[in-house]
Amino acid sequence: MTAIKSESDLMEFFEQDRPAVLFRDWSEYAVISKQMVHHVERYSKMRPQKISFYCFGEKKEIVPLVDTLRLRGVPYYAFLGNGSLSFFQRGRHLLTMRSVIGEGTWTIWKHIKDLFNVD
Repeated sequence: MTAIKSESDLMEFFEQDRPAVLFRDWSEYAVISKQMVHHVERYSKMRPQKISFYCFGEKKEIVPLVDTLRLRGVPYYAFLGNGSLSFFQRGRHLLTMRSVIGEGTWTIWKHIKDLFNVD
């Protein structure tokens, strides 16, 4: 999982064909969410079509990221809770899960399959 810490990291993220980004902070809820996404990421690396996973959680940097993603159609509520997961394709927002813990790893993988046509 690649951390988005700078504008160049953000631009790299937007250039990916199949990226997912996890929004979190350092709460226990967010730590569990990150562990769940790591599990999905490990499984996805065994597949022929790769998904790029990113995480973002630095509060001091969230304002410019929010502005950028809102311009690209990401719903603002994704940033209000911890453990939100958004899917993109070439910078276009496809879907946001409000809660990784609430929806589970099976749902993450289902969204990956449905959105990116991955078996």
